[in-house]
Amino acid sequence: MPASRKGLGNIPAIRSVTQYLPDQTGWVIMHLAGPQDDPRWARDYGPCTGLGLLALWMAASLLGGWLVLRRRDA
Repeated sequence: MPASRKGLGNIPAIRSVTQYLPDQTGWVIMHLAGPQDDPRWARDYGPCTGLGLLALWMAASLLGGWLVLRRRDA
């Protein structure tokens, strides 16, 4: 098994959630994932949706950072 497939993605119960994490969306955007008919690599979205998901992760992290900075730097 490749080193990139170790971790939370191997737990079937939470695989439906981990496929939306930033590292997995990056794999889909760059088309580095394997064939879609292989269940190890199949995702519920394509590259364009992956780019949107990655943008949402970025927006959430920027908003979180801004809120923490605003709260602590009063």
